[in-house]
Amino acid sequence: MQVPLFYARGGGAFETAMTSCACVLLLSHAWLIGAEASSPEAVLDRFVTEWSGAELGPPWPANVVRAAEAAASELGPEANAFRDVRVRVDVDDGRGATAVAEATHFERRDSRFLGLFAGAELVPVADERVLTLELVARPVGIIGAVRWELVDASR
Repeated sequence: MQVPLFYARGGGAFETAMTSCACVLLLSHAWLIGAEASSPEAVLDRFVTEWSGAELGPPWPANVVRAAEAAASELGPEANAFRDVRVRVDVDDGRGATAVAEATHFERRDSRFLGLFAGAELVPVADERVLTLELVARPVGIIGAVRWELVDASR
């Protein structure tokens, strides 16, 4: 009779299961912690959420906060000033990225569904560039992971 490998080393099925659970928990925990800076989009999402809520603070570089506050003041004081601002990643080469925040308006465009049914769709059209954001990927750890950081902003 052949004995399974985990019994031959002196461990039981319970110890093997607990070790597997601990490994999965540690790996998922590390992923969840690092997810906020795992891509340029994740960093931009966090930045735009704080920017539109007027909560930019110390985690962001001072020059980025100054440029973002100046851009926000030109958008207007009303609560829905960010409603028509679109933020998108313009260039991403894996080591750095450039994102732009644009003031937009929407235009109605005729369309057809299945080539038979007439309809209309709203298409965003950029009016002006409000803010340009520069991001860089900094190496973290030994496995090739990177952490994206917002390093500069200009108008």
